[in-house]
Amino acid sequence: MYQIPKLKEFPDLIHGFSTIDDGNMSFKFGGENEVFENRKKFLEKLGIKPDSCVCLMGQHGDKIVVVGKNDAGSGIKDYTGALRVDGLITKEKGLYLFMLAADCLPIIFYSPKREIVGIIHAGWRGVDKEIAAKTVKKLEKEFDCKATDLIIAFGPAALKDSYIKGNPSQKSLPKWEAFLEKINDSKYKIDFVGFCKQQLIKAGVKKENLFESGVDTIKDSRFYSHYRDSKTQSGDKGRFACVVGIR
Repeated sequence: MYQIPKLKEFPDLIHGFSTIDDGNMSFKFGGENEVFENRKKFLEKLGIKPDSCVCLMGQHGDKIVVVGKNDAGSGIKDYTGALRVDGLITKEKGLYLFMLAADCLPIIFYSPKREIVGIIHAGWRGVDKEIAAKTVKKLEKEFDCKATDLIIAFGPAALKDSYIKGNPSQKSLPKWEAFLEKINDSKYKIDFVGFCKQQLIKAGVKKENLFESGVDTIKDSRFYSHYRDSKTQSGDKGRFACVVGIR
């Protein structure tokens, strides 16, 4: 299990990222019983009961929803129950937000003053739709959370030096220009994490309140990586989990 050091400074905030050693967390790559056991053992490390989780199934979009006690247990035991969205927010203590990743960026949002927590699944398509900035706006509008008070953390994800694509669609979009580095006639390094960071700062988040894990899932063999597996056929197919909530 991996944790972001800064977030551990908040005693009531519980979070963690599973690693390959914790097993595959996706029903797409394993049987229901096996995957649920992996999830259960991982959550036990954090003192979390599976039925207190709400699972997100990323859609590579920008839909963010608020969840409550009635959503507890959604998607934790099977594929069908997960919420088809890319962001979850809750004010409920003891309710934990759960999502899967394997190169896309898990972003944790925390308001110590308002005791609100959120998580989003940010791939390059979601970042293109400014899902991170939209989450800040939703927190401000619906929960009176000030952007300047938010603590935001980036989990493990594909980082620029490793995330290379041929003729990416972003190259025709001016807003992506500063976040694409051309390395030959057709290939580019894509800094979708940097683009996401810029959006948050423009939305009013303080730089000193934004914490990056710096973990590159493509290079770091502790984590599942769709990109790495597609290139090397390593056999490590699966997804790692991210969970966050307030005790």
